[in-house]
Amino acid sequence: MNKIILIIFLVLTQACQNNLMDGFGSHDADDKHYSNALEALNEERYDDSIGIINQQMSPAGQAQVKSRELLASAYAGKCGLNFLDYTSRLAQLSSGSPMYLTMYPFIGRTALPDFCRQSLLIIESLGPTELRTVNQNTFAAIVGMVLLGSTLRTSADISPVFGNGIADVDICAAVTDDEVDNMLIGFGHFNKNLSYVNDSLIGSFSNTSLANVGATCTAQFGAETCEVTDASEITPTMRLAFRDLANTVEHGIGVYSTGGNPAMIPSACP
Repeated sequence: MNKIILIIFLVLTQACQNNLMDGFGSHDADDKHYSNALEALNEERYDDSIGIINQQMSPAGQAQVKSRELLASAYAGKCGLNFLDYTSRLAQLSSGSPMYLTMYPFIGRTALPDFCRQSLLIIESLGPTELRTVNQNTFAAIVGMVLLGSTLRTSADISPVFGNGIADVDICAAVTDDEVDNMLIGFGHFNKNLSYVNDSLIGSFSNTSLANVGATCTAQFGAETCEVTDASEITPTMRLAFRDLANTVEHGIGVYSTGGNPAMIPSACP
């Protein structure tokens, strides 16, 4: 039952709009396909939901905003996001580094981060942050956290199976560039959209901690690194900066202590 919150979160405000189905090439057929895809999503049959939208809907039906939102939700679910569970677990925390917070809900659980990348690509296709709805931007922020946290868990916290909250690999050297790109993109999405998330959703501690790490990252490395959402814009310098941030005790899940001095972050990786 919790999964239904993921899609209602996105489309509830649209349900009251007039002419919601205007533009569908085949109104009745696409309406039915949408209902079937939503049912599949609520039953956690993510591949079925994705297949219905991508293979059965008309091009006009696929292009509708609510269809794109549902598709983004299905990919996020396939990634490992249970919206209510994830946000509730964040809201319960009162300690831990910001990156640990994003990873915590995936400790002991499976995750497939690349599908969160796909979900965020769909949200990006709806327009830039300033032109999207509050719900869309809130969703982007949460999925960004999930992409960051799930990638940290699956790439750096691998022992025992499904992790235990402690990094097992050298973040500076053993995490691949592709994995760092996932982290950067996840971080960029939540950093750009975190103002749309309130304390009642993820708790005041998590919300404040994530806002602080975003501000710290931007102050040290610039918005072009800390708000990047396009993989084609990522440079080796950005990857090194994020490895540094992720390898700190205070901000990431690594072993390097800055002693509370943010100016030491760039020294976290040799």
